[in-house]
Amino acid sequence: MYLRRLFSILLFVSALVSCTEKEVIGVDQVEFRDSIVYLNGNPYTGIVWGNDSLWQLTVENGQMTAFTLYHQNGETAFSMTSPADTLQAFDETGASLPIDSFAVRYKNLADEIPALIKRIHGETEEP
Repeated sequence: MYLRRLFSILLFVSALVSCTEKEVIGVDQVEFRDSIVYLNGNPYTGIVWGNDSLWQLTVENGQMTAFTLYHQNGETAFSMTSPADTLQAFDETGASLPIDSFAVRYKNLADEIPALIKRIHGETEEP
């Protein structure tokens, strides 16, 4: 009986912990030095969101491993799922789109990419 109760309590606690929302880290909370992402002076692991929530970086031990840019409707607009991955572009419905067509059709979104790269390299503060 005791083991059953203990098991039930542990199961409940683990379910509760797994349902809690992870902290959202914004680009203004991290620091970029030598293309490494730091949070509170330490290399960061997690997701960093842009101020306008149009993009996110996935970071492991300070190294950027993935990038996703979003359309206003929340659909993925542009993605790179690993540093060695081919870049992929999409329209607002999620249909694949050639990169050059994306840059022409969604110029404002495409302009976010070089602005972010400059910020990562320490050339500017606002993407």
